[in-house]
Amino acid sequence: MENLDLIFVEDSASDAFMIKRILKKEVITDNYQWFQDGEKAIDFFKNREIQNLSLVLLDVKMPKISGFDILEKIKQNEKTKNIPVVMLSSSEERKDIEQAYLCGANGYLTKPKQFSELKETIRLVTNYWLNLNKT
Repeated sequence: MENLDLIFVEDSASDAFMIKRILKKEVITDNYQWFQDGEKAIDFFKNREIQNLSLVLLDVKMPKISGFDILEKIKQNEKTKNIPVVMLSSSEERKDIEQAYLCGANGYLTKPKQFSELKETIRLVTNYWLNLNKT
C-alpha cells in the first residue's frame, strides 16, 4: 500500500521540473509521484492500492492518452473515484473546461505562464487539498 500526498501527470519535462521545484522549495510535500505520460499514470492506479492520496494534478493535452481519458479511468474505478482531481492545463478553451467537469474533475486551473504565478497557483491549490480539505 502506497502513501502519497500528491500525484501529478505532466508531459512537459520543463513544467514538471518547475512543479517539483515548487513542491520542494515551498516545503509542500516530498511525498509525490510524477508521471510524464498517461499510460504510466493509468498503470500506476491499476496496479497499486493507494492510501491517503489527497490530490491528482492532471494536464489535459498529452500524447498517447489525454488527461480526460485518465480522469475518466480514475473516476470509474471504485478504489480511486473519490480522489480529488484538478486539471492543470495551458488550455483556456471553454470546451476543455466543460469536458473536464463532465468527466468528474474537482477543479480546472489554467497553467500560468510566469514562474511566480505558477508557484502561487501550486501553493494555493496544494494548501487547499492537502491541508484544508477534509476527506
